[in-house]
Amino acid sequence: MIEEKSYKYILVRIPYYICIGNKATASKILSKMNKSIFYHAGCPVCVSAEQDIISLIGEQNVQIIHLGEQQDQIQVAETAGLKSVPALLTPNGNVLHINFGASIEDLKN
Repeated sequence: MIEEKSYKYILVRIPYYICIGNKATASKILSKMNKSIFYHAGCPVCVSAEQDIISLIGEQNVQIIHLGEQQDQIQVAETAGLKSVPALLTPNGNVLHINFGASIEDLKN
């Protein structure tokens, strides 16, 4: 979360946005992310984790991104802090790495 200290500029790293600006701008963008994002590569470990995540938090509360099919999202996932898949990015920016299916580096090739 954003601290209440007075900074002229702050950098916020969240999926789909890199925001360099003032606190008001960053708060506005952070408030737009209200779903978790589940990243996977389509392997059996990932598919199993996807099914479990959907049953736990509900399909309406999670966006699914298959990095094997949406390779343009690999850089976004990396910027968010993903090191491997499957992983869940929470609305507050935490990355939860679940088991191990493939590294982000493997998906780039």
